[in-house]
Amino acid sequence: MDNILQRMLAVDQEADEIVKAAHNEAEKIQIASRQRLSEENQAFERALNQECDQLLQSHLADLDVRRTRMLAEADSRIAARQRQLAADAARQLPTLVGILCPRMPQAKD
Repeated sequence: MDNILQRMLAVDQEADEIVKAAHNEAEKIQIASRQRLSEENQAFERALNQECDQLLQSHLADLDVRRTRMLAEADSRIAARQRQLAADAARQLPTLVGILCPRMPQAKD
């Protein structure tokens, strides 16, 4: 009987050691899994940031082209308006000179 109790105690201790070993192995697996997930998350974030940067740069380049085109169109409209104003001023100059300086001889066209 004493022998059976000793064997039961030995089996119980061995079972405790197996459970502890399994628990330790589970902790190692959990730590390794967390580390792997952390690394994968970091890699995903780097890839996402790179993709976002590429999209942003593409969008900024498109906006720069659009801005350049709009500025060129505005410059063209301003230049046309300046030519029109210069032509209007040239046509009205003799009249204005005549009004402001009535005694000056007028140039004949």
